[in-house]
Amino acid sequence: MVSRPREARRRCSTRVTRLRARSRDGCRRGGSAPAAAECPAPAAEAAPADRGDAVASASILVIEDMLELGRIAQRILTAQGYHVARAASLKEAREVLRDPGRYDLIFSDVILGDGNGIDLAEAIQRDHPAIRMVFASGYADERVRLDTLNKHGWRCLAKPYTAQELLDAVDEALGRTGS
Repeated sequence: MVSRPREARRRCSTRVTRLRARSRDGCRRGGSAPAAAECPAPAAEAAPADRGDAVASASILVIEDMLELGRIAQRILTAQGYHVARAASLKEAREVLRDPGRYDLIFSDVILGDGNGIDLAEAIQRDHPAIRMVFASGYADERVRLDTLNKHGWRCLAKPYTAQELLDAVDEALGRTGS
C-alpha cells in the first residue's frame, strides 16, 4: 500500500466528478474520474520517501482520448512522484513512442478514436517486453478481450475508477505492492 496522507487518500478516492466529454473522434462518452481539484497538487519536493527512487524515477505515458480524463490521470500520477507524459490518440502515442524505452509503464484507454490500445500495447511488447501496461475501459464489450489482457498479465480498470484504484494498479504493474 502506498503511504499518502489520510486526507489526500480520502479526497482522491471518494470525490468523483461526473464528466461528459467529446473524444477527438466526436463520440459523446460519459465517465467519472476523481476531481482534479480534489487531488493533491504535485509537491515541489521529491516523492514521498517510502515510494523509493524506482518509483520517483518511473516514467508513465497516459493515452486517453477524453482530454479531461487524461489530464486528471496525469495529475494524480504526477502528484505521487511519477514522470508523466500524455497522448490523446494512438497517432500521438506512436509519435511519443518513437523512443519507447524511456517509459516504464503505459496507461491506456482500450478504445480510442483512432484504434485500440491493446493492439498498440502488443506491438510495443514485441520489441520492449519490460514496459508495463495498465488499461482502462468504459465499455463492457471490451472485456471480451480479457483473454488478451490475461495472457500478458495486464490489468484493466473499469471506468469510472478511483484515484486509489489507478495508483494501486500502477504500483502493482511496476512491482511495488505491499506496505
